[in-house]
Amino acid sequence: YQRRVHGYGTRGMLREMEAVLGRMRRAGCHAGRPLVTSVMHSYGMAGEFGAMLRYFKKFSQHSEPDIRMCTAMIHAYGAAGRIEEMEGALAEMKKRGIEEDEFVVSALLSAYSHLDVPDKLLTTYYAWVSDHPKSASVCNPVAYFFALHGQVARMEQFMEEEFSRALWDHYTYGILVETYGSQGNLDRMLQALEDCSRAGIDPPLALYNSAMKGYARKGRLNEMWLVFDAAEKAGHTLTSTTYLVVMEALSGRGDVDGVFAVYSRCERAGRVDAR
Repeated sequence: YQRRVHGYGTRGMLREMEAVLGRMRRAGCHAGRPLVTSVMHSYGMAGEFGAMLRYFKKFSQHSEPDIRMCTAMIHAYGAAGRIEEMEGALAEMKKRGIEEDEFVVSALLSAYSHLDVPDKLLTTYYAWVSDHPKSASVCNPVAYFFALHGQVARMEQFMEEEFSRALWDHYTYGILVETYGSQGNLDRMLQALEDCSRAGIDPPLALYNSAMKGYARKGRLNEMWLVFDAAEKAGHTLTSTTYLVVMEALSGRGDVDGVFAVYSRCERAGRVDAR
C-alpha cells in the first residue's frame, strides 16, 4: 500500500492516492509516520493545504509527529510562497520540542530566496552556520538568491568565502551554469559544466539544458548542438524541455525545416507536450 500511495502522490494523482488509502483503511492497516509524511507532502505540493493539515492533526491525536512530518509542511508552505504559514509550522514544531535540522533550514532558506526576503534569508543562514557545519543544501539558496538578482560578483564572493568547493553538488554547478549562461559569459558557463564532471558528479540533464540555452541566446548553434549530443552520449533521456530549447533557437533563426525536423524527432521519442 505504501509504495502505491507514494507513487500516486509524487505524480500528483491525488484521487488515485486517496482510493488506495481507502482500501488500506478498510483492510485495517495502520498508517505510520512514513506514510503520513508522504501523504502530507503530496497534498502540500498540490496546494491541498487543508487536507495536509487534517492528516497532521489526526496523526497528532494518537502519536507524536516527527521532524519529517513538520518538514513536509514547512516545505509545502514555502514552495507555495505562504511565508506566514511556513513560519507558523516552524513555531508549532518548536513548541512540540522538535529542533530544526539542516533540511528544515534548507526549506526555509529556499523559500526566502525565491520569495525575495533577503533579511530573513541572511539572518537564518548566519544563525544556522554559526553553530552547525555548512552544507550545499544550506549554502545553495543564498548563492541562488544573489544569482537570481544579477549580483554575480556577490555570488562569487559568497561561494569563495562561505562555500567550500568540496561541498558543491549538482545544484551548485547548476546555479553557475544558468547564471553565466544568462549573463552571456559562455566560457565560464562551459567551465562550470566541465568542473561538475571533473568533481565526480554526473551533470543532470538540467545542466545540459541550461548550457544549451546559453549558447542559443548568443546564436552559437553549433555549440548548442554539441551540448545536445553530449547529453545524449551521457545517457540522458531527453525531455520536451531539451527539444524545446533547440526548436526555439532554430525558430529564432527562421529555420522552419529545422524546427519541424526536431519536432518530429521529439514526437518519435514520445516527448511532445503542449509547449
